[in-house]
Amino acid sequence: MTKFYGKIGFVKTIETTPGIWKPTTIEVDYPGDITKLSRRFDHSDKVNDDISLNVQLSVVINPFIEENLEFIRYIKYMNASWKVTAIDLKPPRIVLSIGGIYNNGE
Repeated sequence: MTKFYGKIGFVKTIETTPGIWKPTTIEVDYPGDITKLSRRFDHSDKVNDDISLNVQLSVVINPFIEENLEFIRYIKYMNASWKVTAIDLKPPRIVLSIGGIYNNGE
């Protein structure tokens, strides 16, 4: 198993002033294990194909992750932010699957 140490991005919408809500990003460093690693090219009408990773990352559940599980949006891996496509609970760990590039929710 390959080891991982990097940032997991959580995006929460918080009220900054009464009636004004703004998405706020929190990045937290986590150690983990990469249990699956592959890539694929998504063919399209573009000149260059998009690349997607098929990576599964296993991390130990801690109180912060447990309380903010629904806010996990991306993982920083290989100098890029990759969107989390699935979360699988396997206590005492969670397995995060990542796919394409994360574009700040766009």
